[in-house]
Amino acid sequence: MGRTEDDPRNSVLSQLVESVKAISELPECRNMFRKMYGNFVRRVKLLSPLFEELRDSDKELGDEEVAAFESLGEALHSAKELIKSVNQGSKLYQALEKDKIVDKFHQMTVKIEAALSKIPYENFDMSEEVCEQIELVHAQFKRAKERTDALDSQLEIDLAIAVRDKEPDAAIIKRLSEKLHLRTINDLKKESLAFHELVYSKWRRSRGPV
Repeated sequence: MGRTEDDPRNSVLSQLVESVKAISELPECRNMFRKMYGNFVRRVKLLSPLFEELRDSDKELGDEEVAAFESLGEALHSAKELIKSVNQGSKLYQALEKDKIVDKFHQMTVKIEAALSKIPYENFDMSEEVCEQIELVHAQFKRAKERTDALDSQLEIDLAIAVRDKEPDAAIIKRLSEKLHLRTINDLKKESLAFHELVYSKWRRSRGPV
């Protein structure tokens, strides 16, 4: 019989399971970060069997193990907030701020890989299947830490031209609308709302506390 849900040592594992579930259930990304977003979500999903197996086992977690999982939980929470903002924010603004967002994805990957490295896997009696899966996902985060998923080079060129020219070519505008998934009236309404919310939040921050 596993530990009870109100056991604080079990609570950290339950929270990790819920974090992975929340990230996995986020809508598909429909902007220029689609590949980066999708790769990250896929890696996070692979962590779920470890948390579920330990949560449902009789294994008592030591202080070192709890601290390691709490560190990972903080990293996953930050990651969830980032990818939610990428998914729900203004596509045009994010396209123009792509370098900053790519850097945030990289920092997030580094943070999660560092947290995974702190977990003493040798202390757990895990199934062979889970061991192999965790080794795989940890290796994937290590590789992702060393490189960055390439963005669409044509999209970058089109954006630069659209920003530079007062009347950019219609073909460029069409490619941008396709690649940024701004194809329908509903898409444009959502983008307009997201952009206005962004401008308002920046204005509020610039005013400081009232």
